[in-house]
Amino acid sequence: MYRQRVHFFPKTPEGYQHAVTVGDEFNKLAAAKGWAEAALWAPTVGENELIAEFDYPDLATFQRETEEQYADPAAMAVMQKLMGMESYRTPFSELLSPAPSFG
Repeated sequence: MYRQRVHFFPKTPEGYQHAVTVGDEFNKLAAAKGWAEAALWAPTVGENELIAEFDYPDLATFQRETEEQYADPAAMAVMQKLMGMESYRTPFSELLSPAPSFG
């Protein structure tokens, strides 16, 4: 399994609400296209941050869906709404895989 986390740092409460609304919009599109949907997370304590987590069964699925999203005008329009949001820190993405077992 692979897990992608995309970290957003809305500058204002309105920006945070906007990010959640756009995340919901992306999830509707993802469901219609058969792509992984985001689970939205926020720190209970810490920075004003919104984290979108996507789970993929394998790296090939992650790559295929990413390519499809970049080629899809509706997906790109949604992503532009998020990337254009005023942030106090630059959004970033990470891709995680299970840690190996040494036992």
